[in-house]
Amino acid sequence: METQELKKRLIKKIETANEAELLHLVTVINSFDKEPRNWFYDLPRPIQELLKESMKHIDEGKTFPNEEVMRETRAKYGLRKIDLANPPQEIKDLLKIAIKQGENGQTRSNDEIKKLINNKYGFQL
Repeated sequence: METQELKKRLIKKIETANEAELLHLVTVINSFDKEPRNWFYDLPRPIQELLKESMKHIDEGKTFPNEEVMRETRAKYGLRKIDLANPPQEIKDLLKIAIKQGENGQTRSNDEIKKLINNKYGFQL
């Protein structure tokens, strides 16, 4: 049903409601302000349809393991796998320098840090 048709039906219901029904309708409408909105319905219709299709694929078992997706993504874009729990020594050294500089009141912007890492160590952030 189209939005305009729904609005017309709602207006007609309000116009023909008795006092008890009107009070109930007002209570229901006011509850929308108190309850969190479902963000899904704020999305554009094509995005909603894509998400529904994705959920259907999940229900049907048509999924790919994260490792497979990451492996394909790294291969496609030429990215390296970095173990964040065990970073390269260069990153550990940079973190030590950053901590020491921070303790001495020296700070750098995120962009400066990214540029330093990219230029000095070849890590693309």
